[in-house]
Amino acid sequence: EARSLFRAWQRGIPCPVPLLAVPECGLLVMSCIQDAVTVKHQLFEKDCRDYLVKLISDQMAEIMAALHFSDMVHGDLTTSNFLYRPASKKVFIVDFGLAMGTQQVEDKAVDVYVLERSIRATHSGEHPDLFPRLYAKYIDVMSLKNPQMASAIERRFEQVRARGRKREMS
Repeated sequence: EARSLFRAWQRGIPCPVPLLAVPECGLLVMSCIQDAVTVKHQLFEKDCRDYLVKLISDQMAEIMAALHFSDMVHGDLTTSNFLYRPASKKVFIVDFGLAMGTQQVEDKAVDVYVLERSIRATHSGEHPDLFPRLYAKYIDVMSLKNPQMASAIERRFEQVRARGRKREMS
């Protein structure tokens, strides 16, 4: 987790700053993101207007694209693993316990699929457009960084999604 967090932080991805790691005793000290709430919590607020949903989803998409472009996957993308700080209107990603370095398109597509499943299970009632909006922004950002990678992830995501549907039906 410490290595992945450090790698993300080095690449400018908004996350806690790793301060100290002692692997022998499982100690990881990182900076605190003051006055932040989980995106999950923020999206359940009654005053969470469409402009705020767009702001949050755009930042989540940019963070995911930065991770994937850096050949990293998070492994547990959920709205609970993104923090929102209202004062700065900024989103951060946390919990790199399942993160890993990978160049595999499959791993990146699965990362996106995990987030889709999480959002659909948690937020489809009050924010049905959250994932489609986030995914469109993610593909746009990835296309600017690496059009071939974006295209490959998009194709593979559809395959992963189809496998998931097939599993749900049986």
